[in-house]
Amino acid sequence: MDEVVLAQIEELESQIRVCKQILDNTDYQAIKYAEGLLTDDEFADMRAIREEMRANINTYEAQIEVLSEQCIKKK
Repeated sequence: MDEVVLAQIEELESQIRVCKQILDNTDYQAIKYAEGLLTDDEFADMRAIREEMRANINTYEAQIEVLSEQCIKKK
């Protein structure tokens, strides 16, 4: 695999890890909300952050798949 592509994939994987860490760090608030201990208003900002992190992960994973496919086609 091309070194540039490998570096891009590694960077995307690093970004995925960051997003997952943010999700892990906010699980406590999500659980509190699910248990009814936070109101919709109290959880709204956190919900938006968590939705953004999940969307980012999906985007990064799709980009990794495209890069991987490109490398396979080059061979």
